Amino acid sequence: MRAMVDRGCNPNEITLNDVRVGDDHIVGEEGKGFDFANDWLYAGRIAMGAFSVGRAERALELSLNWATTRKQFGQAIGRFQASRSRSPTWRPSCARPN
Repeated sequence: MRAMVDRGCNPNEITLNDVRVGDDHIVGEEGKGFDFANDWLYAGRIAMGAFSVGRAERALELSLNWATTRKQFGQAIGRFQASRSRSPTWRPSCARPN
Protein backbone atom coordinates (compact mmCIF):
# COMPACT_ATOMS: atom_id res chain seq x y z
CA MET A 1 0.00 0.00 0.00
CA ARG A 2 1.51 3.34 -1.04
CA ALA A 3 0.86 6.41 1.09
CA MET A 4 2.23 9.92 1.47
CA VAL A 5 3.77 9.52 4.90
CA ASP A 6 7.12 10.03 6.51
CA ARG A 7 9.66 7.41 5.46
CA GLY A 8 9.90 6.17 9.04
CA CYS A 9 6.31 4.98 8.91
CA ASN A 10 5.62 1.76 7.04
CA PRO A 11 1.87 1.27 6.58
CA ASN A 12 0.67 -2.25 5.92
CA GLU A 13 -2.58 -3.91 4.97
CA ILE A 14 -4.11 -6.73 6.98
CA THR A 15 -7.01 -8.77 5.63
CA LEU A 16 -8.94 -11.10 7.91
CA ASN A 17 -11.52 -13.50 6.46
CA ASP A 18 -13.89 -15.70 8.45
CA VAL A 19 -12.35 -14.77 11.81
CA ARG A 20 -14.20 -15.58 15.01
CA VAL A 21 -13.57 -13.59 18.17
CA GLY A 22 -14.75 -14.79 21.54
CA ASP A 23 -16.96 -12.50 23.62
CA ASP A 24 -14.19 -12.11 26.20
CA HIS A 25 -11.78 -10.75 23.52
CA ILE A 26 -13.98 -8.06 21.97
CA VAL A 27 -12.67 -4.52 22.47
CA GLY A 28 -15.51 -2.02 22.77
CA GLU A 29 -19.01 -2.71 21.53
CA GLU A 30 -19.78 -5.25 18.83
CA GLY A 31 -20.36 -3.56 15.47
CA LYS A 32 -18.61 -0.36 16.58
CA GLY A 33 -15.10 -1.33 15.46
CA PHE A 34 -14.76 1.40 12.85
CA ASP A 35 -15.85 4.09 15.31
CA PHE A 36 -13.39 2.75 17.89
CA ALA A 37 -10.50 2.72 15.40
CA ASN A 38 -11.40 6.15 14.03
CA ASP A 39 -11.45 7.67 17.53
CA TRP A 40 -8.09 6.07 18.28
CA LEU A 41 -6.55 7.41 15.06
CA TYR A 42 -7.86 10.93 15.65
CA ALA A 43 -5.03 11.79 18.07
CA GLY A 44 -2.50 10.51 15.55
CA ARG A 45 -3.88 12.81 12.89
CA ILE A 46 -3.51 15.81 15.19
CA ALA A 47 0.04 14.80 16.05
CA MET A 48 0.92 14.37 12.37
CA GLY A 49 -0.50 17.81 11.61
CA ALA A 50 1.61 19.39 14.36
CA PHE A 51 4.65 17.46 13.14
CA SER A 52 4.07 18.70 9.58
CA VAL A 53 3.75 22.34 10.67
CA GLY A 54 6.99 22.00 12.64
CA ARG A 55 8.81 20.53 9.64
CA ALA A 56 7.49 23.29 7.37
CA GLU A 57 8.68 25.95 9.82
CA ARG A 58 12.11 24.34 9.99
CA ALA A 59 12.34 24.11 6.19
CA LEU A 60 11.46 27.81 5.97
CA GLU A 61 14.14 28.68 8.57
CA LEU A 62 16.78 26.66 6.72
CA SER A 63 15.90 28.12 3.32
CA LEU A 64 15.96 31.70 4.61
CA ASN A 65 19.27 31.05 6.37
CA TRP A 66 20.69 29.57 3.16
CA ALA A 67 19.51 32.57 1.15
CA THR A 68 21.27 34.98 3.52
CA THR A 69 24.53 33.04 3.95
CA ARG A 70 25.12 31.57 0.47
CA LYS A 71 27.14 34.01 -1.61
CA GLN A 72 27.20 34.25 -5.40
CA PHE A 73 28.76 37.05 -7.44
CA GLY A 74 29.78 38.77 -4.22
CA GLN A 75 26.37 38.96 -2.57
CA ALA A 76 23.90 36.73 -0.74
CA ILE A 77 21.66 34.82 -3.13
CA GLY A 78 18.62 36.09 -1.23
CA ARG A 79 19.36 39.56 -2.56
CA PHE A 80 18.77 38.54 -6.18
CA GLN A 81 15.33 39.42 -7.51
CA ALA A 82 14.52 35.83 -8.57
CA SER A 83 15.34 34.51 -5.10
CA ARG A 84 13.35 37.21 -3.35
CA SER A 85 10.24 36.57 -5.43
CA ARG A 86 10.40 32.82 -4.73
CA SER A 87 11.27 32.99 -1.04
CA PRO A 88 8.23 32.59 1.16
CA THR A 89 8.04 35.29 3.80
CA TRP A 90 4.84 33.93 5.32
CA ARG A 91 4.31 31.51 8.14
CA PRO A 92 1.62 28.85 8.06
CA SER A 93 -1.58 30.33 9.47
CA CYS A 94 -1.93 27.44 11.92
CA ALA A 95 1.61 27.82 13.24
CA ARG A 96 2.61 29.43 16.49
CA PRO A 97 2.10 33.22 16.53
CA ASN A 98 5.18 35.43 16.10
